[in-house]
Amino acid sequence: MDDDWIEDVPPRIDESPPVYVIPEPWKPFLREADLTRMCLATGLNAMARANHLENGLYSQAFFNVSIGLERLLKLIYLVDYATTHGGSFPSRKTLQRELGHDLARLFGEAQVIRNRLADDGHDFGWTLVDADLAQAIIEVLSEFARSTRYYNLDYLVGGSGQSRDPLQAWARDVQDKLAENYPARQRANAAQRASDLQSLLGDAASIMQMREDGSHVTTLYEAGVHEALGKWVQQKATYHCATIVRYLAEILRGVTWRAIEAGVAVPFLFEFFATDNNPASYLQRRRAFL
Repeated sequence: MDDDWIEDVPPRIDESPPVYVIPEPWKPFLREADLTRMCLATGLNAMARANHLENGLYSQAFFNVSIGLERLLKLIYLVDYATTHGGSFPSRKTLQRELGHDLARLFGEAQVIRNRLADDGHDFGWTLVDADLAQAIIEVLSEFARSTRYYNLDYLVGGSGQSRDPLQAWARDVQDKLAENYPARQRANAAQRASDLQSLLGDAASIMQMREDGSHVTTLYEAGVHEALGKWVQQKATYHCATIVRYLAEILRGVTWRAIEAGVAVPFLFEFFATDNNPASYLQRRRAFL
C-alpha cells in the first residue's frame, strides 16, 4: 500500500460538543450591567449636547447619568459585600432604604472599597482627574437623584422648600468652576464674533433667553458669548463625568477579580465598560457614547 498519500477523512464525532449556558444567577447581573451602561451612554450623549436653549438635554443628562452612576455604584457595593460575606448579598432594606439614591454616600463607599483593594495589593491605573470637581458633580447629581428631579413640578405646587434648582446648582457648582479655565483666546474670539453679530443685527433682533443659572440674556452679544462658553464648558463637564465612570468601572473590575479569587460566582461585569477604559486624550475627543 502506497503510504505517500493518505486520504484526509474527518474524524468521526460520536458525541455532541458541550453546551454552555449562562448561569441563572448571572442573568440579573448581566442585565443590570447592560442597563447601567446604556443609562450612562445616553446621559453622556445628552450632556455633551446640552445648552441654554435646549435645557431639557440637561435634565435628560441628569436623569440618566445619576441613574447610571447609582447602579454602577450599587454593583460595586453588591460584589464587594458578597466577597466579604461568604457569597451572600445585603438585604433589600439595606440596598433600597439605607443606601437609596444617595450617590454621595455610595461614592464614598466605593472609595473606601478602592482604598482597601489598593492596600491589599490591587494595582489601579486611573485616578480622578480633579477630585474636587468630581465631588461637586457627584453632589449635584446626588441632590437630583434624592430630591430635586421634580423641582419644577414641586415649585409649581408650592412644595420646593429649601431644595435647589438642579440646573442652577449645576451652573454654580460645576460650570462656574470649569469656566475659570476657559482659554483667553477662545473667550476673545467668541466676544469678537458676538460683537460683529450685534453690530449687524442688534437693532433688528429681540432676544429673550435664560442662562443655566437663571439670569437673563437680552442681546445678541450676550447670546453669542454665552453660547460659546456653554459649549466649551459642557465638553469639559462631559469629559469629567466620563472619567468618573472610568474610575468606578476600574473599581468594579477590582472587586470582580477579588470575588472570583474568593470563589464567588460573578460574571465579568467590567467588560460592559470597556470603552470607558481609555486615556484622557480619547475621552476628551469623545462626543458620542453609544
